[in-house]
Amino acid sequence: MNFLSTENKALLGFGVAAAVLLVVGFVAYQNISRSFETSKQITKIGHVIDQLNAIVSNIRDIENAQRGYVITGREYYLSDFETAASGAEAALLVLQSQMGTRSITSAELDSLGRTVQRRIEFARETIALRRQAGIAVAREQIMTDKGLHMTEAIRQDVAILVQREEELLSSARTIARDSNDRTVPIIVFSSAVAFMFLCIAIIVIRRDFAERKRLEIELQDRAAELQRSNADLERFAYVASHDLKEPLRMISSFSQLLEQKYRDTMDDEGKEFIRFSLEGALRMQRLIDDLLAYSRVGTSGNPFAPVDGNEVLKEILTNIRLMVDESNATVTSDPLPTVQADVVQLGQVFQNLIVNGIKFQSHGTPRIHVSAKTVNKEMVFSVKDNGIGIDPKYHGKLFTIFQRLHTKEEYSGTGIGLAVCKRIIERHKGRIWVESEPGKGSTFCFSLPHSGDQT
Repeated sequence: MNFLSTENKALLGFGVAAAVLLVVGFVAYQNISRSFETSKQITKIGHVIDQLNAIVSNIRDIENAQRGYVITGREYYLSDFETAASGAEAALLVLQSQMGTRSITSAELDSLGRTVQRRIEFARETIALRRQAGIAVAREQIMTDKGLHMTEAIRQDVAILVQREEELLSSARTIARDSNDRTVPIIVFSSAVAFMFLCIAIIVIRRDFAERKRLEIELQDRAAELQRSNADLERFAYVASHDLKEPLRMISSFSQLLEQKYRDTMDDEGKEFIRFSLEGALRMQRLIDDLLAYSRVGTSGNPFAPVDGNEVLKEILTNIRLMVDESNATVTSDPLPTVQADVVQLGQVFQNLIVNGIKFQSHGTPRIHVSAKTVNKEMVFSVKDNGIGIDPKYHGKLFTIFQRLHTKEEYSGTGIGLAVCKRIIERHKGRIWVESEPGKGSTFCFSLPHSGDQT
């Protein structure tokens, strides 16, 4: 190689390194393509499992709504029934639309669909009997256990299908893992060879390139893992919320029945126990709803669009008009700008902050003022109240989930509202903070980037 000039040696080093990198890129591209296809398959299988679980969850809701209506005759159970029936039918339609992407056969899905429809029709018949013939006849039909048998058949069929899909899911994950295990050694070895030739040309450039490449791959892996984790958490929150709501409805329904049946013979202590049970079930229901809302801030939001702050505030004040009137509160505002935002989530932030200003009062009439101004490249909104104020040492903890500065006996709430506000503002690439002192009210501020700065 002595006959080669320094320039030619450098070109040769770069050329060999480039060839090696081309091979690495080709191999990596093939493996990444396979991994991508496998990831899509994993996502589809997970969606199928979700729909199967949704069928079982909605069937449970149908059974509970049917039982609740037969026992109490209250119309709101019919709304729960129709919602659950629609949910089960929608899940079946989704599964039908994905017939070619999973292992469930058409015959199996048709059989499951027929059983689900029979269970829904049985519930409709029972509800109709309750309306037309009374509780005794409807209860007699329930006691035949026909509905329970159909529900158990649905659960068993779904369990078999879910198990099969989970086996496919495990196999797909194994393939993805094996592909990644093969890709990493190839990339490492080939990069080492390329590094050796690049050292002949210029070691500093190669070292910088390798470090940049390593960080890029690491970030991509972390982003993919975070996306999968968020999807799993959202599925868990959806299923868990349905499973937790079922016993809460049962506690609430039977506590009300106890109160109605034994109202004349029950002493004050017994009535107080029932009231505690109902209040506890209601608090748990609010907590579940708030947790579900918190978990879905980043995944179920609307696209950003121009939003008139004045219109959003007007709609929010209409929604909470009863609370404003009961507390004799005064809510005023300066002209508000139009910003790029999720209109629903922006309204949720306004509502949480205004409701907090009304709620956290020790005396006097609540006065709240909403304003906005441009600061540097941000639009800063402010919601100022004349409430009890907040000690500065707690400012950093306010936006943490479940963080409460007062007992539920003093002020109601779950401790999630401000945490939801923080997640919403962070989704909008903004910041949220508070300026307050005890006894001097609070000013909650949040910023939103100007249009074009949120991408």
